[in-house]
Amino acid sequence: MIKKQSSVMKRLLAFLFAGMLFGTACLSGCSNAGPEKAASSAETESVQETAASSAESEAGQETAASSEEAEAGMDEAGLPEEEPEMPEIPDDVTGGKPWIASCIPGNVTADTETSPADDFYLYANKEWIVSNELPEGSPVTSRDRTAGVNARMREALAGEMLSGHDARQAQLLFNAFVNTEARDAAGCEPAKKVIDDIRSISTIEELNAFLLDLERSAGVPTFIKVSNSRDYNTHRWVTGIGLSDETFGATIGTMGMDAATVDPESDVYQARYALVHDVLTRAGFTDEEAKKAFEARLDLEKEILKLTEESGEEQGEDTDYTIDQLDKLTGNFPLRELAEERGYGSAETFEVRDASELRAAAELYTDEHIDQLRSYLICGYVLETAGWLDTKAFAAWLADCAANIDDPIPLTMPERNKTAPETALNLIVEIAPTLVGRAYVEAYDLTHIKEFITNLTVEAVEAHKKNINASAWLSDDSKKQLTGKLDAMGLDLVYPDVWEDYSGLDIEGLGYYGARRAIWLNDLARNASLTGTEIDDRLWEDPSILGGVGAYNAENNSFVVSAGAVEEEVVRYEAGEITLEELMGGITGYTLFHEPAHALDPADIFKDAEGKDLEASLLTPADLEEYQRRTDKITKYFDGISVWEGQQVDGSVCTQEALAEICGMQARLTYAAGQNEFDYKRFFETRARLAASLHTPEYALACIMGMDRHPLLYLDTNVTFQQFDEFNDAFDVKEGDAMYLAPDERLVIW
Repeated sequence: MIKKQSSVMKRLLAFLFAGMLFGTACLSGCSNAGPEKAASSAETESVQETAASSAESEAGQETAASSEEAEAGMDEAGLPEEEPEMPEIPDDVTGGKPWIASCIPGNVTADTETSPADDFYLYANKEWIVSNELPEGSPVTSRDRTAGVNARMREALAGEMLSGHDARQAQLLFNAFVNTEARDAAGCEPAKKVIDDIRSISTIEELNAFLLDLERSAGVPTFIKVSNSRDYNTHRWVTGIGLSDETFGATIGTMGMDAATVDPESDVYQARYALVHDVLTRAGFTDEEAKKAFEARLDLEKEILKLTEESGEEQGEDTDYTIDQLDKLTGNFPLRELAEERGYGSAETFEVRDASELRAAAELYTDEHIDQLRSYLICGYVLETAGWLDTKAFAAWLADCAANIDDPIPLTMPERNKTAPETALNLIVEIAPTLVGRAYVEAYDLTHIKEFITNLTVEAVEAHKKNINASAWLSDDSKKQLTGKLDAMGLDLVYPDVWEDYSGLDIEGLGYYGARRAIWLNDLARNASLTGTEIDDRLWEDPSILGGVGAYNAENNSFVVSAGAVEEEVVRYEAGEITLEELMGGITGYTLFHEPAHALDPADIFKDAEGKDLEASLLTPADLEEYQRRTDKITKYFDGISVWEGQQVDGSVCTQEALAEICGMQARLTYAAGQNEFDYKRFFETRARLAASLHTPEYALACIMGMDRHPLLYLDTNVTFQQFDEFNDAFDVKEGDAMYLAPDERLVIW
């Protein structure tokens, strides 16, 4: 069953899906979002300046939504706010029209006939489909296109010490995790010291002293938290106040759940409790004491929910409070002192999303509730730090992650069947992407890759502009606005020119727990240092360069392409191992030409060249009407496709991504037209093979129902190719063929 999720979780799921979209070469920017650094699973101690979330994190991204989405009951990620009813999946899922759902195992066999004119995705991928199967326990698989980059990074981290400060920190963290002997020797003892400290607290005065002493409370949720996040409207960092994350409400896969709605018999509850129980009983709790602490934390959360509902206040827009106003709102809680102690004291105002929640929490912050508060902190600390401990606690943390990811989403990072070095790299990429990125750049010179990708990206943007200027229906005023936004687009390519500052971090001589604790403190200090400052656009929001990241950021009209997405193909192309057609049909061409199209998609046509909301749109009123007619045509076309008999595609879910890929393909073909003797057959075959994938019917249904906004991969391929004469000419597609679409039925925007 797919549970109701918040928009933050939906965007994480979209990220995970995009990671498998093209064999872990994550095209996460297809979420049309500016990735925002996630905060930690149990507390979210700070919205950090770096954007890649830790493996123990809730991943959050700020996403622009169009007014049309809001009217249609969509959230800011462009997905339905209400949980849809999940239809039954029939035993026979072979009746798709106009094409069979060839990504579903069993739908294609060695005897299945193929024709490029009838089902090009199947024609290009049949051999791969029948030669592969889903890994045990996973609902999806595809080609792994980042294995080479990851292998080189592991080799560098495990080798001789790198000279740069940040690169060395990455190596130290990597080696600390891999040293399982030392981790197991330490056991839960590092956590026990903190847990015993919290257990000794008997009054609010003692609790305040604990929270205000970072040496004692590192990694512990503060009940009410302070953090900075980006505000692109003012182009400054703003300081926000809110409750620490709920036990279930901010957990991977459990969005929409809370202490009052989660079923104690569910796998989600049982795995979370098992994690807390494992650590607490090894830290000196009896079974009964561990159970009582877990239930006490949930009881406190239930009381906050009850008081909030009884207040009758509606959650409104963010409201700015002065510190004096917050003193009145938060009662006994030492918010002023906490903000000062953690470095946020210089904030002139503090942004509050839900004052009723804070008021309810403050009402319970009394000596009368000290037992519940103590349990709240203890369990929250375990949920935050269990992954920092020995292999037994880490295994419990992995099991908790797996249980808390909604079926049918697989656990992709880290995977339980990975080796220690593989898991270590996956983790530290998420924990400290800047450190890993700097290590990779030091170990492998990417200067030429950056130059190559920069030049090709300029060509991609020019191709989009050429198509816009050639449009027969756009007015000159609209063309000027659209091309102007493309000209103003920021390009963050291969690796950052300016990196986040980790000069204050030193984990030399520390074990894995100590290293993670030091990073926690360093991230908190870095976040606090941003208080009241302007956003530095030179810093990538997501400095991960190893994963196959390609992302458009609607909030500031920029897009990022990581080294991991493009390095291997560029190296192979320049070595003569692949052709230009294969480069353009591969992940490099996809990313560089697809992502800029999001600047002009149905959401971002309402944003200007700086990413600010427009009162109208980039188009004249008449042009906007025609644009919307064309996007509606895309929606209706996908509505008419069935994945299996009785199950239609929901075009409203995938229109935005379908449009971006159609426009991206149009731009690639415009670029190709300027090349000598371009081999269109090889190009289209490469692009189709890029999308080779297998997934369960449940996974397909979850995507259809809104888990992700991309069309299913076989549809993303076939529908896109249908729009272009170059494809028809290359494969002799004619009227009557299933791949043929008459010119007046085509979905090309410009």
